[in-house]
Amino acid sequence: SGSVMECPRRAAAQRRGTDGIRHTRFAVVRNTRPQLRDTTRKTFNDWLGNYGTWRENPMEFHIRKDDIDCEVLFRALDEPKDVRNLLSLELTGCYFNEGREISEEIWKGMTGRVGRYPAAKDGGCSWAGIWMDSNPWHTGHWADKLFTKGLKEHELFRQPSGLSAEAENLEWLESGYYDRMCIGKDQDWIDLYVHGLNGAGDEGSVFGRWIERLRQRGGLEAFNHRTDDVFTSWDLGLADATAIFWWRVTPQGVEILDWHENQGEGLEYYFDQLEQRAKPVDQGGLGFNYVKHWLPHDAANNTLAAGTSVLNRFLQRYPSKVSLNPNLSILDGIQAARWLLEQPGTRFH
Repeated sequence: SGSVMECPRRAAAQRRGTDGIRHTRFAVVRNTRPQLRDTTRKTFNDWLGNYGTWRENPMEFHIRKDDIDCEVLFRALDEPKDVRNLLSLELTGCYFNEGREISEEIWKGMTGRVGRYPAAKDGGCSWAGIWMDSNPWHTGHWADKLFTKGLKEHELFRQPSGLSAEAENLEWLESGYYDRMCIGKDQDWIDLYVHGLNGAGDEGSVFGRWIERLRQRGGLEAFNHRTDDVFTSWDLGLADATAIFWWRVTPQGVEILDWHENQGEGLEYYFDQLEQRAKPVDQGGLGFNYVKHWLPHDAANNTLAAGTSVLNRFLQRYPSKVSLNPNLSILDGIQAARWLLEQPGTRFH
């Protein structure tokens, strides 16, 4: 609600233009059209519906009162054309509703669209910028990195825990509201939605908590490493992504050196990724010397299109340097990865 009220507040504080009118234009952005219609617009209408006029297609709200002329453009990000249209606007400011769902590229693009209305010839902007509300993001989120840089142009306001003595707005909630919210929830959920703390990983992440601990002990930083005895592990796909990890085993633990992912490419493309990294450094490579390439167990299956298996194609290219992973259940695979992330010697370059 406070973010909604920023629109008329900023509009009323704008300097008068050459015609004596305070002109502003704001974009209000949500990730999908149903979310924009059912949540963002509804809140906006509850607070400001009587102070302006609506237009449905495209969804826009216009406040024209005394010396204020304020346009509010509601935009979703469902389709590429929506993004293109958003990033071609000339705006005073932008409000991102539920900011953690907005991509970093959208935020970056928007920084170049605000402060462009009204034009300098018409008096310019006395204020321009971006604000957003959000449930807490995880510690690897772009917004978390932005606000931890200590840039004076950025401010973060964190609401206190709903169970703390400083909890806000309790007079507008039923008694015991936050206590009931906690029933049946795990600690990660409570930390996020009741205490207002950052999540260890993206919502639903099966490794988020483990990766956060790895980051805290310095396991996600660049380091010097040898380039011999390098292994690769593969996750194969065509309709979905194929990913490769490059790694070494040392007396201290496992070092993950590099990673590559793409989609819709044939095996030759990925073979080229291996060969590029095997080139000497002075030829643009990393100098990797391969010991073995580990493939998923189903790489032994023949494909209808190729008439042979992925395993056979690897063996033709890298004889004696290819092996299959055991056929583990998804749960066993997740537990194995969590174990690896917990080891004190595991680190990611």
